Amino acid sequence: MPVYSYDTYQDLRKSNLSSASKPPRKVGYFKLNDGEKAIVRFDYDTPSEFTIATIHEVKVQDRFRSVVCLKDKRDATSTCPLCESGAPLKERFFVRLVRYSVDESTGKVTPVAEVANWPKGYADVLRARINEYGSLKDNLFTVTRMGTGKDTKYDITFANPVKYSEANGYVKDFSAFEGFELAHHSYMERSKEDIEEFLHTGNFPFHKKNEGKEGEAPKQETSNVSYASSAPTPSVTPTPTTSVPTEPARNTTTYSPESSTVRPRRTYDI
Repeated sequence: MPVYSYDTYQDLRKSNLSSASKPPRKVGYFKLNDGEKAIVRFDYDTPSEFTIATIHEVKVQDRFRSVVCLKDKRDATSTCPLCESGAPLKERFFVRLVRYSVDESTGKVTPVAEVANWPKGYADVLRARINEYGSLKDNLFTVTRMGTGKDTKYDITFANPVKYSEANGYVKDFSAFEGFELAHHSYMERSKEDIEEFLHTGNFPFHKKNEGKEGEAPKQETSNVSYASSAPTPSVTPTPTTSVPTEPARNTTTYSPESSTVRPRRTYDI
């Protein structure tokens, strides 16, 4: 234990108290119920910053987890034990955004960092907006959920820049995403050996600091959102509206090791 003076002790004490009074920023999960809307900013300057992942959705104990598939299109099925065991695949667009929460009693506006788990077709929607208007960080959008289950769509339109101005509290604050990693939040990147252990035991090896929360996602956002979407129509400058192509019906069955009748081999030809 280090030796230090009383003055140093006081400085350390003040520093610890200051740190304790400032809870760490957390990134949540973006969720809306049917008919609800939210004012948001998307944390992207260019489409190259988008994250689209091919995942298997599996159930680990009482939680749903998104596990990144190990197989590329040209790889053999045996490359990924989850593919070989019959677990369905999904392609998802993980969207970094800031939702603005308004206190009804005081009117105070607070930016809240969240991640949306949407079908990959919404990447085309946001890319079109970047190509037309530039960085999404400089614009505010209204996101409205319409429908439930497989009929869910998200309408994304420009928000009124006068009503939702920075002077009114809708500041551009993406600081919560500094040092943020999607792999420690929205999905799991696991080795072939880890996945094999899950298939045999029902659990992944515990060797990551934040394993308890890693890859957990809201049920309604991971399995019940349809691929169909209405492309956003700017409320500021009218533009033609296009629709994201409808995704073929997907297998939404929740996968667990017990449901598989095909067990992965212990050795593989890759």
